[in-house]
Amino acid sequence: MASIKKYATKDGKEFWRVQVFAGNDPQTGHKKYKVRRGFKTKKEATVAAARLELAISNGDLEEEKPKPVFFRDVYEEWYGNYINTVRESTWARTAGMFNNHILPAFGGKRIAMITTKDVQKAVKRWFEFTSANYKRWYNYVSSVMDYAVRQGYMNKNPAKAVVLPHHDDLVGDKPENFWTKEQMNRFFACVDQANHFDIFIMFRVLAFTGVRRGELLALTWNDVSFKENSIKVNKTLTQGDKGHQIVQAPKTRAGRRTIPVDGQKMAYLKRWRRIQQETFLQLGINTMQP
Repeated sequence: MASIKKYATKDGKEFWRVQVFAGNDPQTGHKKYKVRRGFKTKKEATVAAARLELAISNGDLEEEKPKPVFFRDVYEEWYGNYINTVRESTWARTAGMFNNHILPAFGGKRIAMITTKDVQKAVKRWFEFTSANYKRWYNYVSSVMDYAVRQGYMNKNPAKAVVLPHHDDLVGDKPENFWTKEQMNRFFACVDQANHFDIFIMFRVLAFTGVRRGELLALTWNDVSFKENSIKVNKTLTQGDKGHQIVQAPKTRAGRRTIPVDGQKMAYLKRWRRIQQETFLQLGINTMQP
């Protein structure tokens, strides 16, 4: 039942106010009310209350319009939460994708006004110059819009209706993505060990242990066991915010592993450690200290 009451403004003018029960909030369980005010007579307020009750009972009450915010503003809110769910190297790369590709397409648009057609057009443009990243960029756009729906900035996510294009597979077999033993030997024969032993040992460890580039660059001498002829992998070097280098743990437990190394490779490592110690000594640095 509607509540109809008279009220006065600060300047002393009197008007009528209507309050109608609109059900319970599904999130909190609290009662919800719809309020209308500014009626000059009780009769006007009574008629408005009757219409409001009828609209509520028929489910025809117009919902509140989404807040007029830009995609860029919603992205910044979403990103502030996103960085607490992934590693620094991941959220740093994600920011680059938004700055270089997503924000130029949507940053200056009001998010509630973006249509499926707008998203489809952007995806088509991305698809034309990249083979796979367009899917990742699309997924990020959809994630921001999902967040916008939850926050009440838009009523639905228009990206959900986008049709993702795909590249056809090329005919024939893909070339093998590795070197033969002969190709490997030819490569190392081209490296001048006398003057560039650092380059030689770097590629030697890469080739004969299977470590990734970031894992190689994070290795310290504490990870090398000359007694057990092994290398321990327990970290990786990557880029963080604004491109600065960071050392972080492997992505998975399986990334932590101990790799056996044959005697010849260990001899190369001993030689490299000796060269490194001599170089540091010339610079006045004692490598026996922490």
